[in-house]
Amino acid sequence: MKEERIEENIVKLKDDRGIINDYEFFDIIEYKDSNYGVFLPLEDNQKIVVLKQGDKTKDNKNIMYTPVEDNNTLIEILNIIKEKYKEDFDFE
Repeated sequence: MKEERIEENIVKLKDDRGIINDYEFFDIIEYKDSNYGVFLPLEDNQKIVVLKQGDKTKDNKNIMYTPVEDNNTLIEILNIIKEKYKEDFDFE
């Protein structure tokens, strides 16, 4: 069975090399009074992306996201994701 994706959940993200890839918005994780967006890659050779949620843009239509700079925070968020979705995914 072919899995269908809702187009509005697909975002384009640019990596540190300037390459743009498509990701599916997956979830928002709350950690230490901040929200973090979790994005799943549409390509098998890409990794999950976690970005810190910021304010809405001036037009109030989009939410700004920034990279997670603290590795300990990133590890904690990934652990929350693993625990929350342990029944749904096989994490390596």
